[in-house]
Amino acid sequence: ARGVGPWTPRASSLGGRPGKCPRSLAASLLVLGLCMKHPGMRRMPGWIIMRASWCELVSSLCGVVFFALGGFQEHHRHCGAAIVHEFRSGLIVMLVAAEIAAYTWRFFMYVHLLATYVNPFRSTRLLRVYSFIVVAFALGVAGACVCYVASVSAG
Repeated sequence: ARGVGPWTPRASSLGGRPGKCPRSLAASLLVLGLCMKHPGMRRMPGWIIMRASWCELVSSLCGVVFFALGGFQEHHRHCGAAIVHEFRSGLIVMLVAAEIAAYTWRFFMYVHLLATYVNPFRSTRLLRVYSFIVVAFALGVAGACVCYVASVSAG
C-alpha cells in the first residue's frame, strides 16, 4: 500500500483522540506557573528548563488544536475541508519546530553545566549563542518538514 511505512502516521495516532497533548499542556503550565511563583527556581539551569517548557507549551497547544480540527473536519466535510487540511499541515510543522526547540534547550542545559564545570569563572561566555542555535536548528528541521509535507501532498 502506498504511503505505509515507519514515518506514516496511523489513523489511531492522528485520529480523534488527543492522546498526551492535554496532559503535556497541563504539565507545561504547572512548570511555568511554579517558575513564575518561585523566582528562585529560575536560577541555573531553571531558566533553560523554563524556555524548554515554553516550547513544550506551544507544542502541546498545537497538538490540542490539531486534534480539535480533526474532529471538526470529520463532522463538517463539506465546508472548508481543504483549508482545514492546510491549516493542520501548518500545525504539524509548528509542532515539530517547537518540539525540536524544546529538546535543543534541554541539550543546552547539559552543555551549560559542562561549561560551568570546565571554567566556573567564565561559564556565561556562550549564553548569547544558545538562542541563535536553538532557533536555527528548529527552523532547519521545520523547513525539512515543510519539504516533506509538500512532497507528500504533491503525490
